[in-house]
Amino acid sequence: MARVTVRAVRIVRATISHDNKASLGLIRQYPFVHNGEQWDEEDGVELIYELSVER
Repeated sequence: MARVTVRAVRIVRATISHDNKASLGLIRQYPFVHNGEQWDEEDGVELIYELSVER
């Protein structure tokens, strides 16, 4: 019998440029939590938002 391993998504992460008003407006419609910043070579500083989807 084959063993099946299931990997579930636990956190949804969105990284958004601080000046991307449309994406920030969209993410704020859901219970995402601001969880820091990161540097992106193309966009510069990005804000990190996370949403736990564990049940």
